[in-house]
Amino acid sequence: MTDLYSTKREVAWYTEEVRKNEREMDAATRAVPLLKRKLEQEVREAEKELSDAKRKLEDSKRKLEGYQRDLKQLELAANDNTNTGRKAA
Repeated sequence: MTDLYSTKREVAWYTEEVRKNEREMDAATRAVPLLKRKLEQEVREAEKELSDAKRKLEDSKRKLEGYQRDLKQLELAANDNTNTGRKAA
């Protein structure tokens, strides 16, 4: 009889264990698509921030190049004025 009783107890325990594992699997199955959507949204936001940062960097570089050209022209004009004896404006 002990074998019958212990086997029934094992069946009951594993039946509950299967139910528990099924619930965990269902919860994980529902969580995966939600997490995927959340991560995809975060990736899109990060890509937008990256794009904005690249655009700002290019704008800053372009402005810097313009100011560097202006500076060279002003320095050349100052040198020309110094060489000709005139004061720079």
